[in-house]
Amino acid sequence: MTKQVFCGTVCLLAAIITGASHAPAAEAIHAQPSKPLPRVLLIGDSICGGYYKVVQRELEGKAMVVKNEGNAEYTGTGLKKLDEWLGDGKWDVIHFNWGLWDMYGWQYAKVDRSPTVYQERLNTLVSRLEKTGARLIWATTTPACPGPEKTIRNRFKTELRITPAVEHQYLDAAMRVMKQHDIQINDLHALIKHRWETNPPPPDHDNVHFDGSTNNALGKQVAAAIVQALGSSAESGPQAGTKKSVKEFLVSGTATAVSFNWQTTDTSLALRNGNKIVWRLVIDPKQQKTYFHPLATVNGEVLTALHPADHPWHCGLWWSWKYINGLNYWDWDWAKGNNGKTEGVNELTGKAVTTNRDFSAQVVLNFSYHPTDMPPVLTETRTLSIASPDKNGNYRIDWTSVFIAGAKPVKLDRTPPSKTMGGYAGLSLRFPKGLKGWRFLTSENAATAAQGNGKKAQWADFSGPAAGIAVFDHPENLRHPSLWYLNEDLPFLSPAVLYKGPLELAPKQELKLRYYVLVHSGAAQKALLDKEWKAFAQ
Repeated sequence: MTKQVFCGTVCLLAAIITGASHAPAAEAIHAQPSKPLPRVLLIGDSICGGYYKVVQRELEGKAMVVKNEGNAEYTGTGLKKLDEWLGDGKWDVIHFNWGLWDMYGWQYAKVDRSPTVYQERLNTLVSRLEKTGARLIWATTTPACPGPEKTIRNRFKTELRITPAVEHQYLDAAMRVMKQHDIQINDLHALIKHRWETNPPPPDHDNVHFDGSTNNALGKQVAAAIVQALGSSAESGPQAGTKKSVKEFLVSGTATAVSFNWQTTDTSLALRNGNKIVWRLVIDPKQQKTYFHPLATVNGEVLTALHPADHPWHCGLWWSWKYINGLNYWDWDWAKGNNGKTEGVNELTGKAVTTNRDFSAQVVLNFSYHPTDMPPVLTETRTLSIASPDKNGNYRIDWTSVFIAGAKPVKLDRTPPSKTMGGYAGLSLRFPKGLKGWRFLTSENAATAAQGNGKKAQWADFSGPAAGIAVFDHPENLRHPSLWYLNEDLPFLSPAVLYKGPLELAPKQELKLRYYVLVHSGAAQKALLDKEWKAFAQ
């Protein structure tokens, strides 16, 4: 399994459960006799203690979550107490970290905690953890505080400030160990750094701990990493061997043999069937938009268009606001000759990719929206879960974007809608021109763009006789059911969250939007799409 998820901190997560007779009361309450809940152990320091309860809450009914007793402190403490924390039971997932204590020392200030020794101890700890057979997730260490740490100053009467250079020696040492052992990464360090872009701590900030809001974000990201690990454990656990990926699918009524494989580069991830691309996600910081293209059927029929001549800024399946505080983030700034660049900057600031042996994938991306050479006015965390193709060749993309306004109000706007133009912004899908026999269909039975454009619907689909793509609007989204922008001439489909009018976010206000994309074989069938939407909405 190729592992790289987006999170990071100071917490070893694992399932420290030793059988029914030794299970804590909470496990006895939640476990089902016929199918016990997966067991997860968190091992970490006080940072982990800050979000532990959030993880328990997020995974209630899905997993039994236990944290190591006390504080895991530094790697030396881990070597002494790891067997005690693990007990003699079976764990499904262990999420773990040591780092801040190795950097700061605190009462272990006189112990050798150099990056070299830290790496050696960490390697020993990981080797021991691998013997458990559990899925392992390394949480990168959350950032050191910018100023001299207060406990060292107050209790030990000395000042210690961890510089970025020293911090990265420890981060790099840990990553070398995790790469050597092929351990899944949860980059909590990047999560905190991303939040600091819009709400930076003061230069003299002296506390490595976080407030409730940040602990909540950490806990949710940890829980998401655990869910991903649990979801892939059946086929890609530590003991699993390499499996042949040749299967037989029923595509448009015809049995089709498939041989899936991953194709990865520094700037893209693609699922292939043999040499044919099923889908590709382009994640290139040099481009101002991250996008899926192509989205295709499992036998390689391409369903999306990239940089069409009429609108070269259209990119398959992608996200783009139109105007943020009056600046255009949508199309290229022709007036300034900036072909390929928009007036406002949509900057990729972080990415983490996990691919699984069942050919599903999870991707977490961070973005900063800002004027050129200016601080961010809006940030986004985008989580993409791409399911493996089912027996009919259908596959699904669960898309969640969480936007947070900066220190000042943010106005999101669009070109005012007319009969066939305007109103669009947000998740967008561009199809090739000249598709024969394709038509729109919405949950409200609109069968043409004229019937569905500017109208409310829970979902909208564009498909032909052999295949199509549907987009579903989640019921918790702002302004649900969405008004849709549908254009038959391009063709183009978008759940246009701003169609009704602009949206203003107060400073630090959060906007969460979730969508579901279904790439399906065969023509659209309303009853099946209604069923898909109901499953997504639950």
